[in-house]
Amino acid sequence: MKTSNCVGYNQITPIIKVVDYCNFHCNFCRYSNNPHKSSMTFQTFKTIVEKACDYNISNGCYQLSITFHGGEPLLWGYDNFVNAIVLEKELKIKYPQLDIRNSIQTNGSLLNDRWIDFFSENNFDIGISIDGPEEINFHKGDTGNKTVIENIHKLSQKKCKFGILSVITNDHAGWADKYYEFLVEHDIHSVGFCYCMYDEDRQITVSNNILTDFLKQFFIRFYEGEYQLNVREFNNVFKLCLGLRTGSCSFSKRQRCGNFFSIRPNGDMYFCDPYSLETPPLGNILTETFASIKAKPELLKIIAAAKEGALKECGNCEIKNICGGGCYRSSSLDGKNAFCETFKSLYPYIEKVVRSFSKKCRGVIELHLIYLEPMSSMGYNRAKTIMSNGERILVSMNGLYDSKKIECKDYPVWDGDRYDESWSSDSWQDSHRNQIVNFKCLHDIYNTQSQN
Repeated sequence: MKTSNCVGYNQITPIIKVVDYCNFHCNFCRYSNNPHKSSMTFQTFKTIVEKACDYNISNGCYQLSITFHGGEPLLWGYDNFVNAIVLEKELKIKYPQLDIRNSIQTNGSLLNDRWIDFFSENNFDIGISIDGPEEINFHKGDTGNKTVIENIHKLSQKKCKFGILSVITNDHAGWADKYYEFLVEHDIHSVGFCYCMYDEDRQITVSNNILTDFLKQFFIRFYEGEYQLNVREFNNVFKLCLGLRTGSCSFSKRQRCGNFFSIRPNGDMYFCDPYSLETPPLGNILTETFASIKAKPELLKIIAAAKEGALKECGNCEIKNICGGGCYRSSSLDGKNAFCETFKSLYPYIEKVVRSFSKKCRGVIELHLIYLEPMSSMGYNRAKTIMSNGERILVSMNGLYDSKKIECKDYPVWDGDRYDESWSSDSWQDSHRNQIVNFKCLHDIYNTQSQN
């Protein structure tokens, strides 16, 4: 059996811009009113996927995560997506150990039953760009929220794996409670937040004061509420407070910078996902390889600056082991993250909650941490045995607490929360993906235990 070694700088995660235009006109988006309106040929897509696959496997990593992005990726067309799945199946025949994961970020306005059935059948993770209720949503088409909300309801009814990604702006001030209620009302169980710089002038979408107040108030509703909700940013902080690794690049102390590349329709490659369309490319995947591009001095300079900036600004910071400097894209020219003040206020606040809870129910946490500990730290075979034992215990616990039907597998998880990127990929692991739990699940299990 081959085990996958997908740690560090030895893998590629392509963000494939299958189109560079959109049917929405969001004022903070570089693709709004983009005059180019180009679409990727399927041959270019095929070249990207095959070269990324070859690069990862040559480095011992038998995983490939593909993000279909844009612009609005559904404008690429249904037939292209069908052909993409055919290509992936061919690659899996060539490399039986290969695990390919697909995700798509869409504004959701073009979804219909055919699209939804396709994504469900092919195990896509679907991200919907919507910022909350109509009054604070800037991801708008001609019909406002109406069409997107209807399609979210369809995703929920068909039990698709989906979440929303919300850009937090100054208009979210005072809206944390209504945002939470919006999620509950529309049966949305997974959410990620985006607060970022969004143009070459390094403007930010939200001030630190407003962002801090919004996230703290939302955390209180999330943590104290009974609604089953996965919040990407909170879960990453939970894990790090408990001494665990997280697969999120934004919380990786910038050690994964240089693994993510956005690729535009013409094959031009860029570090991460630049805010400006005027950013010069690192190269073109149609004429170069990922290995040659990753060895380029201009890329190595960017990566070095990202890591050195975090060390310079964060060396003596009390939350450096949680924050890790945050996302490099949100750093100013001197290396400081634009949202540093928010992190310094929010993360100790969450850490205090985690520490308090862990003292009350250490046994419950120790019982379930086996679902979160990366296999690389203990060896694949030993981890497999522990996980198997842990599942039997979990079944027993759920049997005791079936009055509230709390099952960890019912707690929605984003792709990065299913398992660490260093885990092996095989049928055994696939069958256990949804058994990996988040901290909120531990909290709810403990509270149920205390009531019985």
